[in-house]
Amino acid sequence: MKTIWLFFIPILSFGQSEDPLQPYIWKNRVLVVFANSDKNPDYQRQMRLISKVKAGFAERHLIVFSVFENDGLSPDYQTLDAQTCKKLHEKFKVDKDKFTIVLIGKDGGEKYRKNAILTNEELFAVIDAMPMRRAEMKY
Repeated sequence: MKTIWLFFIPILSFGQSEDPLQPYIWKNRVLVVFANSDKNPDYQRQMRLISKVKAGFAERHLIVFSVFENDGLSPDYQTLDAQTCKKLHEKFKVDKDKFTIVLIGKDGGEKYRKNAILTNEELFAVIDAMPMRRAEMKY
């Protein structure tokens, strides 16, 4: 009988930021708003719409990341570095010059994407149709 030895070598990533969405999996739904900068008119309009429905966001456990070309903001208004923003652009295959909104479910999977302003009614309809959200609404 042969003995097979397996060695597991941890792979370390030095100097790279981790996925900023990871801490929110199974806790929150995440809306990632991509724009070339915070001066982008679509970004500004989207954020004004979001600011009008804070209670709806809280009820749906929904948080927002703003991702720009070289920086961004986390839900708790911490600055995202250029490396993190680059990773998010690559992860979601979003061009740095495009305005794009990506909705991530509590399971960490992409649920919806739009390259234009997303109304609150449209956003809430997408979320409220999700099986996990339907279960939450029963309680």
